Amino acid sequence: MDCKLIYFKLQFKNRQLHLLATAFACLSFHWLQFTSPSDMRDTARSGITKFMIIFIFMIMLTNLNSIEAQNCNNYEKKCDLADNSFTASSMSRGIKMAKGQVFSVICLFYAGKENYISFCGENDLGKFQIKILDYITKNVIYNNTDDNLKQNLIINVDVTAIIIIQLSAPSAIFHGTENKCAGLLIAYKDLKNGQ
Repeated sequence: MDCKLIYFKLQFKNRQLHLLATAFACLSFHWLQFTSPSDMRDTARSGITKFMIIFIFMIMLTNLNSIEAQNCNNYEKKCDLADNSFTASSMSRGIKMAKGQVFSVICLFYAGKENYISFCGENDLGKFQIKILDYITKNVIYNNTDDNLKQNLIINVDVTAIIIIQLSAPSAIFHGTENKCAGLLIAYKDLKNGQ
C-alpha cells in the first residue's frame, strides 16, 4: 500500500489535518511493514500495541476534524420562537457565515398563514442586516435597517408568495478565515378569520 492511497482515503476538510494524517499514515505503514523479525519476538503483543496506537491516533484525528469543521446544523433552534402556537417550518436552517457573505434563501409563504421569521447567531456576528425581496421583480419589500435592525418579524400574505430572504452580518468580527454559526427560524400558524 502506498502513502498516497492512505492520504486519499482520509477525507479531512482542513489542509493541515490532511498533511498531519498523511505523515502519520506513512510512518505507521512503514513502521508496521519494515519491522524486523528480531524486533517482533513478542509478535502478538507488539502487533496489537502498534495497532492500538495507530487506532487511537486515528480516532483522535477524526475528532480533531469534527471540531475543526464547525457544524451549524440545527442552530436555528437557538432562535427565539414567538410562542408555542407557531410551528417551525422545514425552511428553517442553520447557516455557516463567512466574512462578507450574504446568505440568501428562497421561501414559499402560503396564503392564510401568519409567518414568523427570527434570526440569531454567535455573539461576534452582531446584529444581522435582513432584506426581503420579491422573487419575481427582485424589489426590496423589507429592509431591517429601516426598522432599527429588528431581528424577528411577522409576515402575513394575502396570496401565496415566493420571497427571497437575504441575511448578512456587516458588523461581524471574524478572525482569519473562520466561520460563525447563525440561524434562520421560520415558523407559521393559521390566520384567524377576520385578520
